[in-house]
Amino acid sequence: VTITYGDKSDTFTVNVTKPSITLSDSEKVVILDKTYQINITELIPDDVTVSWESDDEDVATVVNGLVTAKAEGEATITASFTYNGTTYSAECVVTVKMLLGDINDDGLVNTTDLAQLKLYLVGATTFTDKQLAVADVSQSDGVNTTDLALMKLYLAGVFNDFEANNK
Repeated sequence: VTITYGDKSDTFTVNVTKPSITLSDSEKVVILDKTYQINITELIPDDVTVSWESDDEDVATVVNGLVTAKAEGEATITASFTYNGTTYSAECVVTVKMLLGDINDDGLVNTTDLAQLKLYLVGATTFTDKQLAVADVSQSDGVNTTDLALMKLYLAGVFNDFEANNK
């Protein structure tokens, strides 16, 4: 932009930035009953109020970017704002899955889970419905010695994920 007044003039550069919003993830797998924070990595202008929404609150809810995984499935989380009458938004598709093998629900599959599975198989303990679901690593509709064998192979490093986790 050049401004002229009489015999004087000066030139200025003006940068116009289009409003936008960008999230830390466009896709994320979240473990059932856990939470995950989606962050805003870019927000222009920075003085707007961002609204968060889930398109399936039975699967995942969201409050200020904190996603709570409620049930297996897929939900689209949307962050949006309105500026000068126009709405801008960004999305993250959240897939909620059970972590097969995580019997004690600590977010890991380890020897503690294996020990619990052994106790269950010999009748020394009972499992909740969720524990039964994650202990059935073979997805054979029942917890049995096949699940124990697969858990041992997993912990020995023979494979790095249960096949059913990839479905």
